[in-house]
Amino acid sequence: AEEDSIDIPFTINLHAGCAWRIEIVDMVLGFEGQLLNEDNTPAFNSPEGVAALQQIVDLANACMGPEGLTYSIDDSQISMATGGLAMMQTWATRAAAMDDPDFSDLVGEIEFAPAPRAFPDGPYAATGGTGAGLAIPANGNVDPEIAFLVMMEALDLDSQVGAAQFGVASRLEVAELANARYLPAVFETIEGGVEGNSVPAIGAVLNPVLDQFLPRAADPDADLAALLDEAAAAYTEEATLQGFITE
Repeated sequence: AEEDSIDIPFTINLHAGCAWRIEIVDMVLGFEGQLLNEDNTPAFNSPEGVAALQQIVDLANACMGPEGLTYSIDDSQISMATGGLAMMQTWATRAAAMDDPDFSDLVGEIEFAPAPRAFPDGPYAATGGTGAGLAIPANGNVDPEIAFLVMMEALDLDSQVGAAQFGVASRLEVAELANARYLPAVFETIEGGVEGNSVPAIGAVLNPVLDQFLPRAADPDADLAALLDEAAAAYTEEATLQGFITE
């Protein structure tokens, strides 16, 4: 039955260059492609890379339209919690709010699933990352031992079980104890998902290049293979200048 409240059937986060890059990178890995070769030369402008970009473009055209492309991750989270979206793909950290009565109108009514696959029985097309970290500054005016003890207190099991109501915890046993319906889908994704890559050239050069080029895929006349080749050429030039690619 059609719901009168639904504004857009589905959104994936494509409102900015970095958002396009996150989704495309995950999907390239989901198609079992690579971002860079071992010598730091580009590998994303491959058949797998084109298939990944085409997959995202087709999804955006079929389910989102021009309005959906403007939705930030905050917009999608709010719309899902208030009935404006039928489905969304979003960061796992945004899932807990769906069962928060202070935020959501649909507590207990939204179901959670692992990240999508690029093809049947393939890996889940999502990498993990941290949105925040804990560190002790070398020039701080707080006793480092006290700071360390505070951090450890925040990371104990009881604290993380409680924190799971607000965001993803870092301990597997939390999923078994916390009353958080979204966690099984999160840890299933982590267990069966693609693996990210911490190669320095990706963060220093590739990510900014993809942020710049990938939003052009939203143009209906865009040649996706040519777009990736152009991005690969720009990456190669900058990576060579920075010493990541050598003759």
